[in-house]
Amino acid sequence: LKKPTEDFVLALREKLGKKMPEFMFEPKKSIFRIHRDTRFSDNKKPYKNNIAFFVRPKLFQKGVDSPGFYFHLEPKEVFIGGGQYIPSSQDLMRIRERIEKDPKSLKKILQSSSFKKMYGGLPGEKLKRAPKGFSPDHPDIELLRLKQWHTSKELEKEIIFTPDLVDVTADAFIKVSPLVYWIMDTVRYKAFLLA
Repeated sequence: LKKPTEDFVLALREKLGKKMPEFMFEPKKSIFRIHRDTRFSDNKKPYKNNIAFFVRPKLFQKGVDSPGFYFHLEPKEVFIGGGQYIPSSQDLMRIRERIEKDPKSLKKILQSSSFKKMYGGLPGEKLKRAPKGFSPDHPDIELLRLKQWHTSKELEKEIIFTPDLVDVTADAFIKVSPLVYWIMDTVRYKAFLLA
């Protein structure tokens, strides 16, 4: 499983590397380990039941708290997506402040036909109330309440057995890239601090 996944990431680099030079299409730095840490888990199975990778910007620290693109394959589902799954509290504040000052730039991305057709919207977890410091009557309160800034699309499982998998994944990454770049631009301070 390791070699085909590495080849897949390299094929995506070949396809997207020039369009997205800021991103690290590196198998060693993108592919998640298949071994599980069983020390504190009731589930003592040594291996995960999925293969996944996360392509992040070169300047961002390793981890799912940075913006990027995600691919996930397991026996019952295959999905792809992008965004920032676990933003830090500082990142969330910067995102909310930008929405308050400039909601149009984000809304343009979320309302674009290519994004809506592929992903629909942002299904991430939300706060039950308005975040601290923001009015519950704010016109963009639904966006301000978001705690997760990612989206994903489930693929037909059969796609993994076809040569179209690379093209379909690349297309999905391209369609979510405006959101990923918007988040990068909003939280970019972190990238430069870690460079």
